[in-house]
Amino acid sequence: MLSRLEPAWGLIAGQYVFKDAESMFKVLSGPIGEEIRNRLITKRNIRVLGIGYLGARHLTANKPIYRPEDLKGLKIRIPNIPLRKASFNAWNAAPTPMAFSEVYLALKQGVVDGQENPLPQIIAAKFYEVQKYLILTGHALNPEILLISEKKFQSLPEEYRNILLEGANVFKETSFEEYNTLKYELLEKLLDEGMIVMKPDIEAFREAVKDVPYQFEEEWGEGLYEKVLKAQE
Repeated sequence: MLSRLEPAWGLIAGQYVFKDAESMFKVLSGPIGEEIRNRLITKRNIRVLGIGYLGARHLTANKPIYRPEDLKGLKIRIPNIPLRKASFNAWNAAPTPMAFSEVYLALKQGVVDGQENPLPQIIAAKFYEVQKYLILTGHALNPEILLISEKKFQSLPEEYRNILLEGANVFKETSFEEYNTLKYELLEKLLDEGMIVMKPDIEAFREAVKDVPYQFEEEWGEGLYEKVLKAQE
């Protein structure tokens, strides 16, 4: 995961760090995003070519979830992101890092009680076969990031570099537009497959994790979280 190469990307994946996808792209396209991208070049010799969008992440479970306290004791599969784990702890869940390829069987066998992913992943992995409820928490946004070796990028003729950057921009625009066009079809698909779609108390979920990112400031730099919030005002 990119956060292992540059911890600040872990903040980007945080719960309710951004108001919406437009705010995320605004921040990542501005000075803050440039600072984080430059860290990756300096420390790892990796360039972010562009950032697309896979959608917001939602919870699934086999019981209705309205508020954070409803997650108490539930084992929720998460990717191995420390901020994500701390946030689910704040919701009184039992976050369980696990490889994506293992999640379906873990849900089927009851090794974990739920998981969280964008709608396309939920459908692609057929989690609707082993989960009854889709809880529209929208708790994190899922950027898709195109990377290239900085050494390789700089070795290319300027014309080719420009083509790559132009293509990355098209990827950003089309992925965002396509998700917004398809998200209602994705929800209909999950309804047709028998899932019950719930709207939880978003403010309760948001309030419970609003201070969690401060626990990780030593990793990504003091004040970065505040900058991200201020940039969305």
